[in-house]
Order: sequence, then C-alpha cells, then structure tokens
Amino acid sequence: MKSAAIVLLIIIILAFGGYILINKSGVDDSGDTAPMPVPEAMTPSETGNDAVTWKTYSKPKSRFDDTIYSFKYPSTWVLDDSKAIPTDEYVGSLVSLTKKDYEFGIYIPSAYGGTICEFKDNPNLPTVGGMSPMKFPGDYVEIISPSDTFRRSVTPHFVEEKNTNTWFICKKEKNSNSFVRALVGYQAPINFDYKIILEMDEILKTSVGLL
Repeated sequence: MKSAAIVLLIIIILAFGGYILINKSGVDDSGDTAPMPVPEAMTPSETGNDAVTWKTYSKPKSRFDDTIYSFKYPSTWVLDDSKAIPTDEYVGSLVSLTKKDYEFGIYIPSAYGGTICEFKDNPNLPTVGGMSPMKFPGDYVEIISPSDTFRRSVTPHFVEEKNTNTWFICKKEKNSNSFVRALVGYQAPINFDYKIILEMDEILKTSVGLL
C-alpha cells in the first residue's frame, strides 16, 4: 500500500514539473510556439538621429563680382537673401540666417578697407595696406572650413545701441599668419544659449569662398 502511494506521489510531481517546463518554454497547450513580444520602434532622439536636413546656398559675391561663395545650413534656420545682389552699386550685399533672436550674417559692402585682427598669439602685427587693427583679447575659437581658417573670440562684444551680443569673425590670410576681419558675424540676445553659437560655428565650417 505504501509503495503504491509513493508511486502515485512521484507521478503527480513529474506531471506538475512537466506543466511548468512547458509554460516556461513558450509552448501553449496546442503545441504551437507562443509569439515573442515585438519591440517598439525607437524615436529619432533615442537613436541619436536628429531629423534635421541641411540645405546648400550659393551666390555670386555681388553683381560686379561673379565669384561664387557657398555654405550649408540646417532647415531649422530661416534664410533671407532678398538683399544678396542689390541693384545700387553703392549698397552692399546682405545674406542672413536667423533662428529666434540669433543671426548669422554675411555682409559684403560696396567698398571695404579691411581690418587686421590681433589675437593673443599674434599681437601688434604690422598693418598692411592701410588696414586698421582690432584687438581680440582672451581665448578664441578656431573654425576650419574647406577653403579657410576662421577665428572668433570666446567672449562676445556687447553692442549697447542694439542691446545685442556680437561675435566678429576673422579669416586667416593665404600664405600668412595674419588674420583679417571676415565679412561674417554672429548676433545673439543678452541671455544667449551657447549651443546656438556653436550651431553657427558648424554653419561657418561648411562655407567656401567667403571674404
């Protein structure tokens, strides 16, 4: 009698263990494999792929100079080139990119004397061709594009009349260690976001043929 009870107990234990094993293995009562959960699609921010496209802009420098300059910019910036080629020979060319209260501007005047930039590693450079000096004390950022090397100061210049911060951009002269004022500049509000200043640096990196 005891041996029959023990055999019955063993059969029950084996049957219960088999049931648990089948459920853990993902097999249902019909013998089909249970479907695995499908992972949800990742969003662009999770994959690190920002859905921002870049556009290309190119234009002659003026109606008297058909030399082409170009740059690329994110679609989150607004381009205004309505004054890119003025009809009046005494009016300069203006192309701007704006994002909120920030501006990346390219201004090519009808006449330009030039300004030599004095950074901390090249102070008191001799002026060339009547260029006036402009000092950039403190640290600077160097930006390299396919055609040029640019510099700007880390700290902006505050323009009180416009109540804005301005970064003047300087460009390295060919076959020289001198930098001269480029016809490019950044503007930002008083309480600016430095990330947007870095965005303008990225735009400048794509430029080709800027003065």
